[in-house]
Amino acid sequence: TYHVNDTYDLRFNAGAKYSSKYNTGSDEDAAKVQKAFTLVNARIGFGPHDKSWSVEAWAENLFDQNYYQVVFNGPFQPGTYDAFLGAPATYGVTLRARY
Repeated sequence: TYHVNDTYDLRFNAGAKYSSKYNTGSDEDAAKVQKAFTLVNARIGFGPHDKSWSVEAWAENLFDQNYYQVVFNGPFQPGTYDAFLGAPATYGVTLRARY
């Protein structure tokens, strides 16, 4: 938190999650290995010291890292794989009010 003046604060927050290489399949097939990756989330907010209101801009998966949550054998097509992908980059603004 950075005190802008006697009334307002600027708040910063960032976090990262590193995942090493792992196998996403239950059968340990080498084709289902997810390479190591890092997800970064960040937030910046502005509001008064008493936190009666604030405006925050935020991002999750800030650098749009592509990763697999699960890889599985493709049904009806032997030798193919399908996957559930991780969430893409997401951005937003949050308005808060306390009463």
